[in-house]
Amino acid sequence: MTPAKIPIVSVRVGARKRPLDSAKVAELAASIAELGLLQPIGVRPDGTLVYGYHRLEACKQLGWTEIPAVVVDGDDLRAELAEISENLIRNELTLLERAEHLAQLKAVYEQLYPNARGVGRPTKNGATVAPFSEWAAGQTGLAQRTVQHYVQLAESIAPAVRDAIRRTPIASDGAELKSLASLEPQQQRAVAELIASREAGSVREATRELARREFLQCESAGELPTHVQIRHGDFREVLSDLRGQVDAIITDPPYPAEYVPLFGDLARIAAELLKPSGVLIAYSGQAHLIEGLTALASHLRYWWTLALRHQHAGYVVHGGRRVINRWKPLLLFTRKDGCAPAEFADLVEGTGREKELHIWQQSAGELGYLLETFTRAGDLVIDPFVGSGTTAVACLQLGRRFIGCDIDAGAVAIARRRVQDAIKGGDHA
Repeated sequence: MTPAKIPIVSVRVGARKRPLDSAKVAELAASIAELGLLQPIGVRPDGTLVYGYHRLEACKQLGWTEIPAVVVDGDDLRAELAEISENLIRNELTLLERAEHLAQLKAVYEQLYPNARGVGRPTKNGATVAPFSEWAAGQTGLAQRTVQHYVQLAESIAPAVRDAIRRTPIASDGAELKSLASLEPQQQRAVAELIASREAGSVREATRELARREFLQCESAGELPTHVQIRHGDFREVLSDLRGQVDAIITDPPYPAEYVPLFGDLARIAAELLKPSGVLIAYSGQAHLIEGLTALASHLRYWWTLALRHQHAGYVVHGGRRVINRWKPLLLFTRKDGCAPAEFADLVEGTGREKELHIWQQSAGELGYLLETFTRAGDLVIDPFVGSGTTAVACLQLGRRFIGCDIDAGAVAIARRRVQDAIKGGDHA
């Protein structure tokens, strides 16, 4: 179609698929002033705008009275198809906008071509109609699976939620949008409000903030059985009443270098809290293993390093080198005057990665072995970095008393909820 100049005042603007972005209009106006209008707008025969809303407004700002345009023939659906298709080729779309446009395009396409909804070709249909994802892939250059993913993403996030996050950084972050789409609609709205108000920078931060608020609002009394306690606070402060009462400390401190000093604090507290027969088992990464061992040995007696074998290998980057990681150290210590059990195996089989509830969450499977090997029914087990409460649930189910704590109120709320679910039979370590 050859563009022709038409009077700008003759162009009628109806409801748009994309809201007008004043910053984008100003940017386009500057570009058009320097280079001219590179792409014409599209209008219906009656002058109704089909595509090019931002270009039209930019030319108005420049004082133009005419604008190059092409006439888009066909019915309303085909005009809508043209508008969405033209928008999709624009580079400035966010990932969210691209997903929305593809979902809208799919709805229009399937109205125009009802046979495209089915699998395969109709037996009495002379013209073959490609499924939407196949057709859209050809139009956009995206893979069919990518088209399907975008459409599912847009359909899984409520319209009001999409509007709330439209001008936030997560609108261009696929991983964040996928996380948001996985939530229930009510939680999506609450998360979107926190992100839009900049009280949270990610979906993970927002969900943890919601959990923290829930924890602060709830009454602590009577929610957990008496033999399970989950405290909110720093382990160096909130466990001092357990001096000499603890049979085992099983915990997973954070691994990065900046947290190495916590291993020294953990050793000091463990030396005060453990019974003479008690043990400390600390998960550890390999990158700062020597520093962790040294810090723990400052107050405790080193006995052994158990190997937790990962069910699925992962990798870590250390010193610029990629390491295929198949195991994790479990550091076994006792008091200086203590002693390890008479017999234990030092290879522990892991049951897979579990990070859905907390970034440092460990699998529940290996905890059964550790509890049954190093403690007895009725023993008191503590976890100073309770995280998502995996150790608490395992202790509950194996008849051990448990006290844990975490400085993060959101983690405490999650752990308490997991224990409550386990009591009801809904969480199995």
